[in-house]
Amino acid sequence: MSGATWYSHAHHVWASVRDDYGLKKIHDLRSAYACERYWHLTGSVAPAVAGRRLADQKTDRSARQTIAQELGHARVDVVAGYIGGAR
Repeated sequence: MSGATWYSHAHHVWASVRDDYGLKKIHDLRSAYACERYWHLTGSVAPAVAGRRLADQKTDRSARQTIAQELGHARVDVVAGYIGGAR
């Protein structure tokens, strides 16, 4: 599948589900995934949802590294934009 074909398909799927979940931008799906993945990895809701970090520091750091890798980011600090700060 070419990049253009994949992109067209992805946006067609996005358009069919965005209103059902109250999402505004396709990038919101990455945030939703990251927060859900954080919960699975730590057993705690993401700081962006809770308003602060609930998981212990070691578990939080490990989850951030895993999520950064899964989202294709080389820097762990980028994940804070999706799941919230570590403080």
